[in-house]
Amino acid sequence: MGKAARLPEVLASALLALALAGCGSSGAHVERGGPLACGNCQGDGSMPMGVAGLGTWDAATLENRGKTPAVLERVAYLHRTPGTLLLGPLVTRNSRLGLLREFPPRHFVGKLDLLTGYQVPPYHGLKDAVDILVGISPLRKGSFSYNGLDVYYRVGKKHYVAFYDEGLRVCAPRSVPQSRCPPPASMK
Repeated sequence: MGKAARLPEVLASALLALALAGCGSSGAHVERGGPLACGNCQGDGSMPMGVAGLGTWDAATLENRGKTPAVLERVAYLHRTPGTLLLGPLVTRNSRLGLLREFPPRHFVGKLDLLTGYQVPPYHGLKDAVDILVGISPLRKGSFSYNGLDVYYRVGKKHYVAFYDEGLRVCAPRSVPQSRCPPPASMK
């Protein structure tokens, strides 16, 4: 059998392999929004930092509008420029932290958890708000940023991703004037 005659068989095998690979993944449909969705969230920050200095950014505040705890899975940093080390993310309750030059934040030792597997309770008031804290460190001189976060989570067996238009820019070295280190542009 010639190569041309075998082409349909090869293509069919490749398509079958791709289909099976898709079935072998988590297979979970991810829906945008859900009970952690925040349509009005927009807040960006910026800060000059020393090369290899550590900072903490309160990257998103989660309020679960559902009746069941939401289990956090991971975050994706959107439009991230190379040149920074991102640490964590960590979570804590109602930190109102903002942006500071240390990681992890000293005042929250013992009150921090890893993001993966953390349960966000149904929101009844500020005590139920959960903050995602990201550690950041510029690896060289320059301006580095990301423009927002996608927060992946599940409620029961249903998987969601919620967008947070809350970006961060750091500029190194620390001697860069704040006026030359503007926050990143909103994604909306």
